[in-house]
Amino acid sequence: TLGLSTVYKDDEEARFICQQLMALALLPLNKVEPAFQALADNHPESLDELFEYFETFWMKTTSIDLWNVFDLKTRTNNNAEGYHNRFSHRIDKRHPSMWHFIRVLQEEEEVHLNQHVQHVRMGKKKVQDGGGLDVRPASVLMNNSCGGGGGGGGGGGYSSRNLIIPLTILKSC
Repeated sequence: TLGLSTVYKDDEEARFICQQLMALALLPLNKVEPAFQALADNHPESLDELFEYFETFWMKTTSIDLWNVFDLKTRTNNNAEGYHNRFSHRIDKRHPSMWHFIRVLQEEEEVHLNQHVQHVRMGKKKVQDGGGLDVRPASVLMNNSCGGGGGGGGGGGYSSRNLIIPLTILKSC
């Protein structure tokens, strides 16, 4: 560590420069280097090591487009954190066995699959073309699949255990 927590807490100018340094990831790619240079030219001496590190690692060693989030739809990892929080509540054990973990994964997959089927049925999503796959609406595919039986057994729920490719049927059927 560079031991900058006291500087960040006590020096308003250093704190403002650090905040601007963190905000570089939000700028358009073509503005990152000039903005960094402007900050580097005018930073307090107490941040010399930070700027040396940032320039060496984040500006020269790592490609800027790997850490820049300007054009990304989701700029944070909040959605991943929310998913992991929900998933850990579904596991509901501190040290689950491998079998319990697999069972929860299967249940999670089934929930995801049912949601996807419902979105396709409501027209919110289309079936993806996976190369050689039929991309008609899922309801048509499930009712007309290989021999006509299609789709999961009456109750409206589709299980990953008995439906291998639920939303697409190979044209070769």
